[in-house]
Parts: sequence; C-alpha cells; structure tokens
Amino acid sequence: MSSLWTLVVVVIAVIFCGVPVVAAEHSRPVRALLALHREMDGDLVASRNVTVTYHIHNVGLTTAENVALKDLSFPASRFLTFGAKPRRTWPLISPADSRVLQLVVSPLKAGELIVAPASVSYTDDGAQRTTRLATDDTLKVEDLTSYKRRTDRHGLEWSLYALSFVLLCVAPYVISVVLERGVSQSSSKKKN
Repeated sequence: MSSLWTLVVVVIAVIFCGVPVVAAEHSRPVRALLALHREMDGDLVASRNVTVTYHIHNVGLTTAENVALKDLSFPASRFLTFGAKPRRTWPLISPADSRVLQLVVSPLKAGELIVAPASVSYTDDGAQRTTRLATDDTLKVEDLTSYKRRTDRHGLEWSLYALSFVLLCVAPYVISVVLERGVSQSSSKKKN
C-alpha cells in the first residue's frame, strides 16, 4: 500500500510541479524538487501507538542539499515519541532518490489539535527552498471508548437485526400454517 502512495505522490509531483519546470527549461536550468508525503498506519487513539512514515522524493533533475524535515504536529506536551524524532536532516538527496523516516507516536490524551504542516527545506544551487504538506492541519485524537464504539463489529446489534429480519419473514408463514391447520381440523370435525 505504501508503494502505491509513493507512486501517487511522485506522479502528482511530476504532473503539477514537473510540467512548469520542463516548460521553463530553456529559461533556467531544471532544479531539485522535493515531494513530501506523510502517512499514519492507524487512527490516533489516546495511549495507543501509531507509526508515522514520511516519504521524501526528489522528483527534480538536480541534487537537493542540506535537506531538513520538520514536523511540529506531535508536540511533547500531547504525544510521546519513540524511535526517530520528527526533525531530521540529510546532507543530500539525488535526483530520483528518496528518503523514508518512520517514528512511533502515542497520544497522551483525547482532543483536537491544530498544527502547522510538516515541511522539508533544502538548498538548490545556493537558493533555500521549502516544501510543505498543506495548510494547517487538525489532528483528532479519540479516547479508547469512542474509538471502540466506532470501530467494533457491534455483534449484539447485528444479531438483533438478523433475528428481527428472520421473525418478520418467518412469522407470517408460521401464522398462516397454524391458521390453515386450525381451519382444516375444524372442517374435518364438522364433517364427522
């Protein structure tokens, strides 16, 4: 699944960002162009771990230097972070190359949090450039009870629904059979 998202990000970056770069090829040299994608392997639930994966791809034709990923979406006051930190640097990313960073976060409490988008800054021919995910983002952290209520299979509810359906379908048949037997028995008694 993640390779599919990687391909989608690269295609979108090439379509929306590569076309203007190629069109301007005669006026200036093609530069490095980084695409950033962040994905989580599950929902944010209080006291449960979620793996966050960052994919950074150089879809340009030159090397990006001094690459720095920064994501302020998981502040220490609201999240525990295990493994890597959401700030990382690489000396360079070559054209058509990518970097992947994974970290595990665990929300401390439920609620909503408005955060700044993740960004990657890099140097291209001496010019500082920045790529952001999007505008400000709202992270919603659920408590365990509401998460289970939303995602459990609801076995009891579905069992009652199935039983009701069976009763609605079978009850008229049973009633008609009972009435038919009663009518046939009363008519046989009258003949005797």
